[in-house]
Formats: sequence, structure tokens, C-alpha cells
Amino acid sequence: MPPKKKEEEKPRALLGRPGNNVKAGLVGLPNVGKSTTFNMMCKMSVPAENFPFCTIDPTESRVQVPDPQFTELIGAFKPKSEVPAVLTVFDIAGLVKGASEGAGLGNAFLSHISATDALFHICRTYEETADGDVATHVEDTVDPVRDLEIIANELLQKDIAFVESQRGPLAKEVGRDGKAKDKKDKLAATDKILEWIKSGKDARFGQWSSKEVDVLNEYNLLTSKPALYLVNMSEKDFLRKKNKHLPKLHAWLTENRPGEKMIPYSAAMEAKLLDMEAAEKAAYLEESKAASQMDKIVVEGCAGDSGGRNSVGRGSGAMLPQFWRNSDGPSPPPGTTRCSSSTSTRAAPTRSSAGRSGRGGRRRRRRGRSTPTSSAGSSRRRSTRTPTGRAWAGWTR
Repeated sequence: MPPKKKEEEKPRALLGRPGNNVKAGLVGLPNVGKSTTFNMMCKMSVPAENFPFCTIDPTESRVQVPDPQFTELIGAFKPKSEVPAVLTVFDIAGLVKGASEGAGLGNAFLSHISATDALFHICRTYEETADGDVATHVEDTVDPVRDLEIIANELLQKDIAFVESQRGPLAKEVGRDGKAKDKKDKLAATDKILEWIKSGKDARFGQWSSKEVDVLNEYNLLTSKPALYLVNMSEKDFLRKKNKHLPKLHAWLTENRPGEKMIPYSAAMEAKLLDMEAAEKAAYLEESKAASQMDKIVVEGCAGDSGGRNSVGRGSGAMLPQFWRNSDGPSPPPGTTRCSSSTSTRAAPTRSSAGRSGRGGRRRRRRGRSTPTSSAGSSRRRSTRTPTGRAWAGWTR
């Protein structure tokens, strides 16, 4: 008998609410390089010192997403205004073991994480600072896998406590009114979610029905947020592309975070590059055969391929799902060319030889509907909007 075909894994449900404003938080233990990474991403100068809890209140900044296609379109069509995609980044203070129970400054930090759409998990592999001093660690030793497990457990415990607090009142309402189907369905979904996260699994990796997705979106759990893992290395290790912790990190992510990406980088090297002139920077990178990772981190954050896992939003394969790559979205009809991209677009007015005009025609045009043309040689222009609300300005034939 021929071997049975391997059953394909069903794609996981998409969690979260779509939008055009993406907020990503930098999270990790204290003193792993979060503030330094934030400074390199956003070209800022937030204090970054060699001691825990240097950051208390979250710092917010916006960084433009590098997009060669957007630059090419701007050069080709020279629009009156340019609105590039941006990523809002938050530098969140470090979490420690027991933060879900209030240890350190935990509860405040966890509320800051709740306000984001996705997370950059930062861990470190170096034991010395760029100046040669011993880099202090809140757990006394450097172990990035342990650090990631601490953060993951704190987020999970906070989610369990939150869902349990929601279940109690909901169960009482169902008990008083057993005929309320919506509440009964919500209670059943809540019980399934609670059982899943109590088993030690993040909410974003479950198989959920559409009703259960609605409940998850309402709860906005911390473990529903997609993640990108940033491994902060010393400049020496990054340039030689070796470190004893990298294989362990890769194995842990493969087993526990299927489909989520890891990007090694060196915050110390990025800080050095930031102070260089363009020519000096290019020469240094060519000599060391290395490349800056900041642009890659921002791009992967906004539109990285997630390998088919969950996304907190409606964009296929996006870590920060509210943004789609300009190259994704609907394909144009044969013989057409995309003109430009914009976050707010209305179709250009068209005139029909059939005589459709007046108020009815204007209403249709306001809704972005193009009126049919009877002449085969006339041009058409229409607007097509992606599921996240971003739209191509138009297609021209």
C-alpha cells in the first residue's frame, strides 16, 4: 500500500484587531540592552546604564520603516505628500522573576506591555560591556534561554490571573440566565482558553474558532501578541558569527515558538556605527564583512514572514500585522500597473458614456465604486483596499 499522505497542519487563527498604527514593545530582563537597542532603532539618547532598572517609565518613539519600493514609487510619481509606514516603539523597563505577583516594578511594567500590539523579546549573550567591564545580570549568570523562559512565564501567569478574574463574573451571569446563548458560548470559550494557557502554552499558538478568536481579541492577552526574538551579542561574537548560546536558543525557539524568528545583532556595534560618517561606516562594514541589523529588525517587525503562525491582526504572515508589505495585497488585473500606496485613498471620478451622473453617481464615487464605461478604449481607475485598511491609490490600464 502506498504510504499515507502527511496531513497538513491547519493554519492558526489570526488574533487581534486590524489597524494602521502599530505599537511594539521592547521587553526583557533588566540590563540586557533594551534601552541601547531602542536608541539605535529610533536614533534617540535614552539613558542606558550598566545597572538594573535604569528605565522606569516607558519611552515612546516612531521610526520609519525602510521600504525601497516606497522610495522608488515616490521618485517615479512625485506625489504632493509622502506618508511612509512607521513603527511606534516603546522602551519598557525590565521584568524580573515574580513580576506577575508584583516583584520589582512588575505590575506597572506588565500594564505597559498590555498597551502594545507586539513584542521584541531581547536577551543577551555577552558577559562584558564594550568597555571591558563586567556586565551585571539580575540573575547573576548569563543564560538567554532561562531569561526568555522567565519572561514567558511572567506573561503567562498574568494572563491566567486575568482570565480567571473574567470567568468568575461570567459564570455567575450564565447561572442566573441559562438561556443567554452568547454568554454561554463566551464562558465555554473562556474555559478553553484558560485550560490552554494553564497547560503552559501561549494563547497565540492554539487552534481557535471564530467565536473563540473574538473572545481572545476582547481579552487582549499578553501571550496573544506575536514576538520577534533579538539576541544581543558582543561585537566580537557578532563579527565572527559564533557564540555558545546560539544553538541552545535556536533549539528552544524551534521547540517552543514554532515559526517565530530570532535575529542576532550587536547593540555595541550598532552604537559604534551610529557615530560614524557614511563613508567610514561603509568602509568598516566592508572590511569586517558585516551589516547593520537595525533596518532588518524594523522591517521584520512590520512585515516579516511568520512561517504560518498566528498574527495579532488580519495581515497574512505579519509579525506586526497592521502593516502589510506593499508587495502583498491584491494582485492587479493583467495589463495594469500599481501607481502608489497611501493610508487613505479615494477612487478618482469617472464619467460614464451611459449618462450616469448627478447625486446617485456622486454617492457611488464617494464610496470608491467606479461607474462602468461603455467605450472599450476609455481608461478606468478604481481603488482596492487591503483587509487592514491600507489601499493602493489606483490601478491604471
